Amino acid sequence: MNKHIQELHEKGFTVLRKCISEDARKDALAAYDYICAERAAEALATSKANGRNSRLVNSHLESEKISSLFLSKSLLDTCDTFFGGRRSAIYTSLFFEEGTKQPLHRDAPVFCTFPENLFLGCWFALEDSRISNGALMGIPASHKIFYDELKKRYEIGVDRLKDLPDIPYSDNVSWNQYQNYVYDSCSKIGLACEPIEVDACDVVVWHPLFVHGGLPHTSDATRKSIVMHVIPEEVDVHGSYLFFSPYKTFAPRRMEFISIGSSERKMKTECVHFGKDA
Repeated sequence: MNKHIQELHEKGFTVLRKCISEDARKDALAAYDYICAERAAEALATSKANGRNSRLVNSHLESEKISSLFLSKSLLDTCDTFFGGRRSAIYTSLFFEEGTKQPLHRDAPVFCTFPENLFLGCWFALEDSRISNGALMGIPASHKIFYDELKKRYEIGVDRLKDLPDIPYSDNVSWNQYQNYVYDSCSKIGLACEPIEVDACDVVVWHPLFVHGGLPHTSDATRKSIVMHVIPEEVDVHGSYLFFSPYKTFAPRRMEFISIGSSERKMKTECVHFGKDA
């Protein structure tokens, strides 16, 4: 079995060392700077107190230098193999200038594919990522905590529908209940969180049920990175409304493919825009 596929199934994540070239890294950073300059007013309006951007959403749709990071052969082979030989494509992306301090969580409620768990997070280190500048963190083997998963999700959904006509695409109440359940389940069996420190040009790939987040950013150094949310081509993606209400029927959300050179490896989703941390 491919080493990275084995690690995805055993640990819930894998690191592809030196997965992208130094030239590709520099080109992606230059493309990011260009987008920021072209959208200076929007970037300023959404920037943090320290002047850095919180996140640039879907930059891969605007720059081939950014989207082509995904075309690394080892990364494509890993993603395509994980999806059973189906061709992978970028669904959405987020470009960060520094660590996010994001709490531990699973992505599944907001990337609820149909069929489920046809999703991978691909995080590109465009600068060295260390504990001091907000490295990723995660709980190895947390993706295996699944034995009463559906029962808990149904309970959360039924409880929310007592107060709501429908569960929205992204629902903070159900999200928090679910993430607390997952974290408590990990703690009960002794699974612990670990930092994931990587070098520039490395790529971290995680399982759809892997519990991960971001450490506090305590240094002055930036930690530029981009995460691409990856699915097989032509797979439907839903959100909390399906994740917590699996008995309901919903219209598919097919996305329009646009090409990168001779390959169709990204999907036209939302527009490119800057966003603030939640």
